[in-house]
Amino acid sequence: MCGAGARRARPGAWSAGPAARAASGQGLRPAVSCAPADGSSGRMARVSNRDASDAVTAAIEGELRFLDPAVFTSPALLSELLHAEFRSFGSSGTAWTRESYIHELREWGPAAAAGTVSRMAARELTPDLVLITFDINISERRAHRSSLWCRTESAGWQLYFTQGTGFTPEDMELPS
Repeated sequence: MCGAGARRARPGAWSAGPAARAASGQGLRPAVSCAPADGSSGRMARVSNRDASDAVTAAIEGELRFLDPAVFTSPALLSELLHAEFRSFGSSGTAWTRESYIHELREWGPAAAAGTVSRMAARELTPDLVLITFDINISERRAHRSSLWCRTESAGWQLYFTQGTGFTPEDMELPS
């Protein structure tokens, strides 16, 4: 597991902070919609904190922070969010470790484009593990994204794994 005896995520309303400054046109412009609780073993949650567990709330906060260009181009801020055993499979097919990911994103620098998030859903798999899925559009490059966030004893919630799969709008059309 991600961390035995892990501390609880802080309760309270969450906000995307600088990553969601839609009015100014900066950062992410989340258009999130999550399904209501469905009675299965996992928990689906709405974005509002009243329906979300503390774990889901913390993971969504972390994901939106991670997606902010000011964060993912800062090695110091990114290091706080990425688990020591972090792995990623990019939509390009590239496999990344924590160190190679930090190095690559630092290379993007301040010119990194913000994205628009849609169809975000979060499921608490265990008290210490949350799965987040969403779509992101960055400069007309679209990807289905999935992330696993785990709660650790020493650092709280950290991104353990993420994967992207590129798609086009036509891929989303249902066959007739």
